[in-house]
Amino acid sequence: LIFSRDAEEDMAEMIYEASGFIYENGTLPYEFFDDGMYLAIYDEDGAFLAGYETVPVSAKPLGESTAMRVESGGRSHYVMDSSIRTERGRLWLRVSAEVSNLTTLFLGYWYIFLVILPLGIILSAIGGYLIVSRALKPLDAMTATAEEIAEGDDLGKRIPVAGASAETARMASAFDRMLERLEASFARERQFTSDASHELRTPVSVIKAESEYALTHSDDAAIMAASLSVISEETELIENLISQLLTITRLESGTTPLQMSRIDLSELAEMTLPTFRERATERNMALTSSIDEGIFVEGDRLLLMRVLVNLLSNALTYTDEGGEILFSVRREGERAVIGVKDSGVGIEERHIQHIWERFYQADPSRTGSGTGLGLPMVKWIAERHGGTVGVESEYGRGSLFTVTLPVSEKI
Repeated sequence: LIFSRDAEEDMAEMIYEASGFIYENGTLPYEFFDDGMYLAIYDEDGAFLAGYETVPVSAKPLGESTAMRVESGGRSHYVMDSSIRTERGRLWLRVSAEVSNLTTLFLGYWYIFLVILPLGIILSAIGGYLIVSRALKPLDAMTATAEEIAEGDDLGKRIPVAGASAETARMASAFDRMLERLEASFARERQFTSDASHELRTPVSVIKAESEYALTHSDDAAIMAASLSVISEETELIENLISQLLTITRLESGTTPLQMSRIDLSELAEMTLPTFRERATERNMALTSSIDEGIFVEGDRLLLMRVLVNLLSNALTYTDEGGEILFSVRREGERAVIGVKDSGVGIEERHIQHIWERFYQADPSRTGSGTGLGLPMVKWIAERHGGTVGVESEYGRGSLFTVTLPVSEKI
């Protein structure tokens, strides 16, 4: 069926081309053979005019027809007839093709289907396998890396993405970012454990020693009271230490998101002052302030309050009785500047670069209830609000701590 339909289409195309030639040129075509098919032209009465008459009119009368199989001269042919109107009158066009010739041609096509096409499929399959293997190679590396991490707990490993496709490279990069966050999370956990154990060792030792001393002098009320006072102070230090450690850890891990809003920094500073003025008065210190009105910033209210509290607490800790502290909030261009200046002991130059580090204490003998976490927390909060921290200090003459934050313009 497919064979006869293809033959009919080829015959119809040959008649169409010959008809077009006659219409355009007004003469008979000069090509009467094409790929096993023969063209014969007759006049209206059936007289042969030109071409190849492989199937005479006597074998099949002229008449509009599709491809028909006709026996002529002991051979089988496919024959198609069609007529056209010309200035010379009606002409008949007959296309014929010997079945054996078409079969040979058809077998040639089958050679393509049976040999070349399967070969093409095989080559395509091989090429597809190589392409897919290359594309999946980074996935194999990803799997191997994940297995190595699971077996060795090495979160520092990363996936190579050289030569990977864009999609695979994005997936590998996302996997690497996940590993970085996990590595940072575990590092913070290890740091927390190390810091906590290190800083808790001293107050716990003091509590233990005071408890043993008090027990051995249980009959002396004065000694018992003094020991209990020391134990209470050390317990408060431990409480503050654990509280600040947990706060820093939560902030760094992102489990406590910033509650951002437009805040009147001037008003927040005024609210912070009364408590510290009272504490300064108790220690015979002068705490003065210079706060410009109407300075607004975008930030977390509680965290910015902690910045002010930590700066003022630090100044009180490192300033002797009778000293002076100046607390200021002012605007400089597009920045809000918080300043705390004291007349305290100051900081030696060799210590200045380390004071923002966690648990670093330039003068441990003066820390009192300090934990060494106040200034690192100030720095972390300022940076998360798009700000900066700074310090100017002269040993023996005091220090000036500053925090700058972007100003929020009025809406």
